[in-house]
Amino acid sequence: MMAPYVFIVIIYTNEVRMKRKTVFVLAVIFCISLTGCAVLGGSNQSVSDRITDYCDKIDESQFEISLSDFTNFEWDYVIIYDQSVTAKEISEYAGINYEKALDLQSGMIFVKDNKIVFEEFFKTDFESPYPFVIKPYADVNSELHINKLSIDNATFVCEKIRYSDECRYLLKPLMFDKKVIADMALEYFIKNTPDVLDKEYYHAGGSIIVPEEYDDGKNITVEIRHVQDGINNTLDARYFINIYTARGVDSMGNSIDFTPYK
Repeated sequence: MMAPYVFIVIIYTNEVRMKRKTVFVLAVIFCISLTGCAVLGGSNQSVSDRITDYCDKIDESQFEISLSDFTNFEWDYVIIYDQSVTAKEISEYAGINYEKALDLQSGMIFVKDNKIVFEEFFKTDFESPYPFVIKPYADVNSELHINKLSIDNATFVCEKIRYSDECRYLLKPLMFDKKVIADMALEYFIKNTPDVLDKEYYHAGGSIIVPEEYDDGKNITVEIRHVQDGINNTLDARYFINIYTARGVDSMGNSIDFTPYK
């Protein structure tokens, strides 16, 4: 009469062991999943949520923030894009393979070593303004809808806007100052000029003086000059550049783009 009783106990014990093993396996899988989440973004909270939480505590209606302060993963640059941009345009502009379908969305894509490490779309209900959005350019009316910002240059002016009973946030890149544009102009000149000398033989300087045909209140003139005996002599190039987009024309009217040289 004892044998069936013992057999039942053994079965029960095995079932308990199996349950414990199952629980252990599930726990391991859960931990691995958490680790995976950390690699892809550090937590379930989006970058925009982190920024919004920070902005909610700021009393000023306008202030500056750096995107790198709100990311806990490594990245080289971020692509900010506005509505009407296609996956093909993102791929060509950023030099990455991007295949997601975009339907009048705005968002940002973080890239490290030419690979996407994190991305998100900005939320909207299509009936009211975005609760949070980053514009590609400081000029929100720009016809350009995509921008690339390195981790060192991804600094924005945040505008806190009261809307009904809540706050909404509009972020726009800081305007390029003259020195930054001059540095980009020199990089552009060095890499696009045949038989160029070493970089140390040239000087780039910016000026607010702009010819009338290019003077729309947003452009500056940048000149590249050959340095000899400590004196800026020969004029090698002259560019008329928009301080919001870092794009413009040269003295011959050819379109140029300094943004790859940030």
